[in-house]
Amino acid sequence: MTAEPTTCARDQRLATNREVVFLLDGDRQRVYSPNIATPTNSFAHLMFSHFLKACDAASNHCIDMTPVFSQHCADNGERFEFANDWHWNSLGHAVAAREVAKRMVEIGFGDLNH
Repeated sequence: MTAEPTTCARDQRLATNREVVFLLDGDRQRVYSPNIATPTNSFAHLMFSHFLKACDAASNHCIDMTPVFSQHCADNGERFEFANDWHWNSLGHAVAAREVAKRMVEIGFGDLNH
């Protein structure tokens, strides 16, 4: 993976004066098994880390859903995907939407509850 998506987003943000927010799916292995260390050389760990660093280097907003999903799972014991695949179910989408709305308020889009 290259940093191209994040540098393109940065360039777009600078050209249009509009913010870009990336939403990074949570590492469900870490979400559901927090006591099992994820190998730092695993593909998932490397890609998540690389993307977060690329966003930071390009000064892009990125919401990492791993800590958000982890906290929700610890508090409620609920899963974020369908039983037969890893796509988000309605709960996954609702939790992600709340995080996006929260970030939008933080970066100056105003109160989205009205």
